[in-house]
Amino acid sequence: MISPAYLTCIFPLVTQCYNKMMYPIEEDRKWIMAGTVAFNTIIFAGVNQYGQMVADLHIGALNEFGGGASYSHDGVNAGLFTHCPWGKAPEIEDMEVISPLLHLYWTHLKDSGGPGCYRGGCGMNTAVMGHHTPWIGLSSVGFCCRVPLALGTFGGYPNSTAPLTTVRKSDARDGMKSGDIVLPRDSYELTSERTIKGEYSISQLSRPMAPFFPGEIMTLPSFGGGGYGDVLEREPQAVMNDIKDQIVSHWAAQNVYKVAYDSDSLEVDYNKTEELRRQEREERKKRGRKYQEFETEWLTKKPPEEALTFYGSWPDAEMVTPIIRV
Repeated sequence: MISPAYLTCIFPLVTQCYNKMMYPIEEDRKWIMAGTVAFNTIIFAGVNQYGQMVADLHIGALNEFGGGASYSHDGVNAGLFTHCPWGKAPEIEDMEVISPLLHLYWTHLKDSGGPGCYRGGCGMNTAVMGHHTPWIGLSSVGFCCRVPLALGTFGGYPNSTAPLTTVRKSDARDGMKSGDIVLPRDSYELTSERTIKGEYSISQLSRPMAPFFPGEIMTLPSFGGGGYGDVLEREPQAVMNDIKDQIVSHWAAQNVYKVAYDSDSLEVDYNKTEELRRQEREERKKRGRKYQEFETEWLTKKPPEEALTFYGSWPDAEMVTPIIRV
C-alpha cells in the first residue's frame, strides 16, 4: 500500500527540489517538469455481463492523469500514471466489453491542469454505472479532493481539486431507454445542473465498497499536472486554443490568464490584454507582504481540532494518545 505521506508530501517536494537543482545546468533544464500526482481510480467487483465473478481497477482512470508542464512546453493531457509513465489507458469501448460498466461521458476535466506560462496537462473525468448486471460493487481511492498535490514550478500554479459525486436512485437508465434525458457532458455539469434526477451525494474521493444498482452513478476525476512559470507570460493565443479544445474555461482565461478577447470569435485584443496584465502586476505588488508580517500572522493559525486527532499536540506534534498495537 502506498503511504499517504509519500504521495502528499515526499513525492511533490522531492520533485521541486530536483527541479531547482537542475535548473542552473542548461543541458539538464529540459528534464524539469512541474508536479504530477496520480492514484485516483474506481474499484469494481461483482458479477459481470457474462455471468462471471470479477474484481478489478478501472485502468482507464488510473492511466490518464495530466503531466506537469516543463520549461519549454505544456504538460501532456490525460497521458500517464505517475509511477508507471509507460502505462496505457484502453479505449472506453474496450473497457465496456471487459467490465460491467457503462460510461456516461469520458472527457478532459476542464481547468484541471495548473495554470502557468506553460500549462499543466489536463486530466480526465468520467461517470460510470453498472450495465447488464443486477448490481455492482463500487469503491474508489484517490487524493486531491481538497488540497492540490501537483505543485507548480517557478511561479506556475498547482492543479485543481474536485470531489466525488454519487447519484442514487437515478432516472438515468430509464431516461436513456426512452430517449427523454439530456446526459451531462462532464462532472461539473452533472453536479451543478442535475439534469439526471436522483439522490446526490458529494464526498471525498476515497469511499468504501458499496453496492450500486441499475442506473446509480459514481463519478471520478483524474487530475492535471502543475504549471510552469508566470500565467501572465502565457501566449494569449495558446489560451484561446485551450478554450477551443475544452481544456480551459472562459472564467480561467479572463480571471487567471487575464486575456481580453471576443467570446464568440475568440479573437484576442492584444492591447487590452497587455493592459489587464499590467494592472494585475500592480495588484500583486499591493497584495505582497513582508515576510515578518506573514510569519507573525501565520504563527497564530491552528488547524481545527478534528484535523489534529492523529497529529498530536500543535505545533510540536508531540504524542497525545498512546498508540496501541494489536
